[in-house]
Amino acid sequence: IASSPPVEEGPEPIPDAVCQHIMSRADNLVIRDLRAHPFRDELPSSLTTGLVAYLGTPVCAPDASGTEHVVASLCVSAVEPRDWTERDLVTLRTLGEGVSSRLCLVEALAKVKGGQQRAENREAELERLFASVPQPIAIWRPGGEVIYVSPQVQETIGISREALMAFSWVDRVHPDDLAKMRKRSQSDHLDVPREGPPYRMRDDTGNYRHVLSRTLASVDATGNPRLISSLTDVSEMVRAEERVQAERRAGEHQIRQLLNALPIFCGLISPDGKLQIVNDAPVRAIGTTPEEVVSKTVWESLWVQEDPKAQADLRQIIEDAATGREIVRTLGISWQGKSLDMMFYASPMRDEAGNITGIAASAVDITEQNQIRHELESQRDQLRQ
Repeated sequence: IASSPPVEEGPEPIPDAVCQHIMSRADNLVIRDLRAHPFRDELPSSLTTGLVAYLGTPVCAPDASGTEHVVASLCVSAVEPRDWTERDLVTLRTLGEGVSSRLCLVEALAKVKGGQQRAENREAELERLFASVPQPIAIWRPGGEVIYVSPQVQETIGISREALMAFSWVDRVHPDDLAKMRKRSQSDHLDVPREGPPYRMRDDTGNYRHVLSRTLASVDATGNPRLISSLTDVSEMVRAEERVQAERRAGEHQIRQLLNALPIFCGLISPDGKLQIVNDAPVRAIGTTPEEVVSKTVWESLWVQEDPKAQADLRQIIEDAATGREIVRTLGISWQGKSLDMMFYASPMRDEAGNITGIAASAVDITEQNQIRHELESQRDQLRQ
């Protein structure tokens, strides 16, 4: 807005004190002739030389909390008295609002850039953190979409970051393990990190590796669920366990063959009297199968079911052995009209803590030995007479 009439030289610079007055009032300031205005008395005489007419409007901008405050003023002046029109005021106010809007935009852009920078800094910090741990870290959606994988994934489980992030997580999981993996990813108990059973993942060479994951459920900034997992290649451990299990099965098979070759009763009984293992010879003797007697209470089994006294005696033997005693006792059994004498051995088995976990039992038929002993004793008595 130019002064009227025009002058060859512009007015003196507007004193800061005038602008500060607008900022303190937070309102428009209209002065036709400063020389006749009360505001003149608030200014040093040296600041009012050449300043006669004045028009100013506040400029606002938001603070850190978003609340707008007056931060500046937009002013025009003239060296002669001027009757400022409504159009002058509207024009200046519009310009002031434009400046305010520009400042708001600049502030908003600064916040956005600051937020982006903080996000980039945080992402870089997380990248450095994830890169510092030996296991690769993967962030993925419950449906299988991979969001992030740390660099160690190539070295640790043989899958490049690009290959894993280009496809769904489930594309790499063995088909037989998909149900197990999906069930785990949808678990409601991942509010703390939990280890699941290993599952097989296909590496870049096409071979499957056994991977153990420790997974924590969380949500991203928009509230969408995600899973954060650390990955460990446990293929060697799984193969070692498989070898141990195979050797154990082979050892158990050999022991079973050895026991089955014995003509006596050999078995493992739980402390409460349940038969857990038995060899074939005593089972064949009563014309049944191991499945018919295993898991049954031994003193209620077919061997003693016809003899209540033998049932009570056998129960007492097992209960005594369950207290930690070694038992060697003769057990008389009536079976299919015959009277049999069995030498029964019961020895408690203990774990590393000393707790009784079972009873190793065996029984030998000594009926014939007793008969021979009785006959010898009878003959000796006859000779003495």
